[in-house]
Amino acid sequence: MFKTTGKLHYDSVGKVVLSCDTEIANYYRSLIPKHIRHMGQRYPAHITVVRSGRETVKNPKAWGRHEGEMIEFEYDPYVKIGKVYIWLDAYSDRLKEIREELGLESNRIHYPTQSLYLSFHITIANKKEYTSFD
Repeated sequence: MFKTTGKLHYDSVGKVVLSCDTEIANYYRSLIPKHIRHMGQRYPAHITVVRSGRETVKNPKAWGRHEGEMIEFEYDPYVKIGKVYIWLDAYSDRLKEIREELGLESNRIHYPTQSLYLSFHITIANKKEYTSFD
């Protein structure tokens, strides 16, 4: 496990993310075997703490309370490869506390597997294929 920090951000549509060093995602993306077709993420490296549209904050008074807070987290350097997404597992007791403060379960639904997972994650790439209508 490696430790680093990120900066917490709340947006106006119900999403909370912890911004991470983009070079972490760049480095681990470079380790993905070339035979696995993939592309980088649309957004800069981050950990999603609250996913808008999938989770509803039950304690809105706590919204924005920790904006800009620098939060330490750990991540597993083992690259996980799913059907669509490629990610690193990440862990943070502080992020769990913030979710609980917002009235949510401390663990969130892990998007790549759609199951309750004991970690957060940093998506580093995806295997989506886009169709052009030109």
